[in-house]
Amino acid sequence: MSALHNALESYLSLRRGLGSEIEKPGAYLHRFVEFLDREKATFITVDLALRWARAPAKTTTVQWARRLGHARRCCQIPGASAPR
Repeated sequence: MSALHNALESYLSLRRGLGSEIEKPGAYLHRFVEFLDREKATFITVDLALRWARAPAKTTTVQWARRLGHARRCCQIPGASAPR
């Protein structure tokens, strides 16, 4: 099991422990980590997130936004502010 997979499981466990129902986002995030593992990524980059969100070719812009939103929320560092 990869470090990214372990981090995802910790994140999902925390969110569920706080009462969030994240079944569908959890499924998206598992597919995201599987993609990252296939790419042999040890950390997440914008390029990797965009490539994953835009695949397959039939994916709509609404689906891109939804997938990226799930990945972004998962990847945020607690207490860090977004760049301006």
